[in-house]
Order: sequence, then structure tokens, then C-alpha cells
Amino acid sequence: MIYACVPCDRYFGSNQSLQQHLDSPVHDFHCDECDRPFRSQHALQQHLDSPAHDFHCDECDRPFRSQHALQQHLDSPAHDFDCDECGRTFTNQHALQQHLESPAHTFDCEECDRIFKSQEALQQHLDSPAHVFGCNECDRSFKNQHALQQHLDSSSHIPKALNSYSGIPRAEVAPVFATACRLRFTQPTATSLSKQVKTNLEEAVLSAIIAAALRLLPTVDTPEGIALRKEQIRVRAAKAKFAEDSFCAELTRLGYKFRRESQQEGEAVTPDIRFDEPISVFGQLCWWLEFKNYFGFRKNPFVAAKDKRQFLRYATQIGPGAVVYKLGFETSHVNIEGVVTFREKEVLQALRLQIL
Repeated sequence: MIYACVPCDRYFGSNQSLQQHLDSPVHDFHCDECDRPFRSQHALQQHLDSPAHDFHCDECDRPFRSQHALQQHLDSPAHDFDCDECGRTFTNQHALQQHLESPAHTFDCEECDRIFKSQEALQQHLDSPAHVFGCNECDRSFKNQHALQQHLDSSSHIPKALNSYSGIPRAEVAPVFATACRLRFTQPTATSLSKQVKTNLEEAVLSAIIAAALRLLPTVDTPEGIALRKEQIRVRAAKAKFAEDSFCAELTRLGYKFRRESQQEGEAVTPDIRFDEPISVFGQLCWWLEFKNYFGFRKNPFVAAKDKRQFLRYATQIGPGAVVYKLGFETSHVNIEGVVTFREKEVLQALRLQIL
């Protein structure tokens, strides 16, 4: 009778020989991965299929079916541990953690030398108002020290202190205009008005305020009255044109490129001056200038409200700009975003300095 070993397909002449074979180490079925012995192929297969047989990566806890597969994983780029902040790669979690806790992992702001623990924290700092570099002389702000230095070295950097004129407070203008309105029927002069209100305003400013008050007089519709009004309008327009022409001639002499109102055919809005490229005046970007041959103030009858609507259209459709008043202006009387006010004298001084 023949006795067969089913697991290994060997045959024996007696049951005793078969039993000796089964009990011997030769009969064991070894796992090539972990070298464990098993009494049968079936037992070995169960072991191979069992989670206990997996080879785990100590760094990322991934399971593998063999030591060879685990080693391939350890040697592959997929097993690398990357620093999300700086992109450096490490072979294990411990090395990455040491890097994260190391002073070498910091993120430095090159502009102000502050140190941050992550790229995100550095970016928040760079985007925050605390990171801006302000010019102490003209209030403009810059994103880095280099940009600030370029501004300081630029001809467009005009210290705010050079603009000594900031307007005349409303508290000084209002009583003068009120008195001029009260005296308008007596045809007041600058001298008589200054005595009435005891003001230190310049004679030209007082004359401009009186002219504004006189517009409130009743119209005289006789032929003589109509002729007088027409002559006054003609003289006023001629003076305004002469003043504007003189201002534009100086801009041209200084080398600025611009189009005057008559050269802006087809444009939706036509300021007195539209620059080909924006210029900087006391740190303010200006695409356009509007020249006014009078003193600007909020109570100016029939003029102030119309002017504000005009300036708003310019700012909305062209961009930021400025109103240049020949005689000056009342402080904050325009107050439109994107529109600044200057006196002619200071504007020309600033622009001349930029050319030097």
C-alpha cells in the first residue's frame, strides 16, 4: 500500500515513513518573506493572505506584501516627506519634523528682517498694511524698501512740505462771502470788504468773492443791462482764456505732453488738459487737470455745484486728476474721490522741480 503526502506530493511505502516525513523539518513550508515555517502549503497560503503577513512602512504605515516591495517603497520618491512650506524633501517623518522645528526652517521678510514660521505667515505679513513702507515726506506708500528708495530718488518725489498752500478754512471764507452778499447792492471793493470783516485774505481773493456775490444781483433786462452783461461775460472769458493759455504754455515749456480741450474731439468728457501719460503732482497721480481762473469755494453761486458735477465725470470716466485754481480755494470744498485741488503757483513750482 502507498502512502502519499498531499501537501508536497511525495509518496511513502508505509504510514510510519509518511509520519516521519511529516514530522521532519524538510517537510516545512517556509515563507520567503519572513522565514516562518508552516506544516502545509495551505497554512503557508493562509499566512501569505493574512494581514499579519504585511510589511509595514514605519514612516507612513503603508502595508506591503513583501519585504522587497517595502524596500522599493522606501527607495522611491513617493516615500519622500516633503516640507509644504519650503519644498525640501526628507526620507522620514522624523527628519521632516526636525526640519520644521529647526531655525533653518524660518521664512524671512527681506524687506524688514522679520522672521516667520511658515510661508503662509510671511505672505500674510507681506499683504498686511503693517508691511508697507511709507514716505514720510509725501504720505505715499510702497510695498518694499526698494520701491520706496526709487521714489525718494525720483524727480517725481516732491516733499509735501513744499506745498505750503493747503487752502483757506471755511470759517474764514464764509463770513467774507456773507458780508459781500449783504453789501452787493453797494458795489463793495476789496478794501471796503476787508474793513467790514477784518480779514487778511489777499485782495485778489476778496475781489473774486465779491464777483461771486454780485452774480446774485437781479438781472437788468433793458438793452443797456443786457449789453453790460454780455460785455462782462466777454471780459471774464478773455481773462480766463489768457490765464489758461499761460498755464498750458508753461506745461509745454516743461516738456509735458497733453491735449487741450479743443484737441479732444470725440471724447466723452473734455477737461482743459488731458495728459498722454499720467503725471505726479505732490505725489498725486493725475491723468487730467482742470484750470479755473478764480477762487474756489463751496458757496460760489451757480458755479460750485456745476463744477463738482464736472469734476466727478472726469474722475469717473478718465481717472484721478486735479483742479488748479488760479487764486486758491477753500479747504475741502470739492471732496470728491480721485480729485485733488491745488493752487497754480504751487503746481508750477512742483512741476519745475521735477524737471530739474
